[in-house]
Amino acid sequence: MLEVTLDLTGFDAVAGEIESVLSSALKVGVLPEHNARDDGDTNAVVGLKNEFGWGPSETSPEQESVRGRSHMEWGHIPQRSFLRVPLIEHLGRKINESESVIKEAVEGRLSVGLPEIIGSVATQTIQDAFDTAGFGKWQANDPDTAKWKGSDRPLIDTNQLRDSIAFEVVPA
Repeated sequence: MLEVTLDLTGFDAVAGEIESVLSSALKVGVLPEHNARDDGDTNAVVGLKNEFGWGPSETSPEQESVRGRSHMEWGHIPQRSFLRVPLIEHLGRKINESESVIKEAVEGRLSVGLPEIIGSVATQTIQDAFDTAGFGKWQANDPDTAKWKGSDRPLIDTNQLRDSIAFEVVPA
């Protein structure tokens, strides 16, 4: 007679974490509570113009005044993806680098779940894009823009867009 013994220690924690993942959705990016800016735009609009490229467009004298600039026509804003491309190209590797933390979450040994860990890794990936000029893919600032900003780093000016990046776990 063959006797089989299954050790299901930890199974409930893993099953619970799988249920949590399947019943959750993760939002990453500029969330409504972080959308306001002090220069007349919203972080979502500034992000959209950079994520997909924009222009040429003319801003109003009032907007330029709030920003501390004289009224001027802005040329083309090149595409500088800080969300899609970094997440598509780098999130998988960053999740793999977080394997031990993810294992602890799946086993129920952490106070946060897998969706929160992935949200944290995703926001850090986006922050890394800001630190590395889109992992080296962003077009440099125009010399006039760099002169006005006092920096040649794309998407680094007031840090309002960068500081608006967050994540939220919501029911699926």
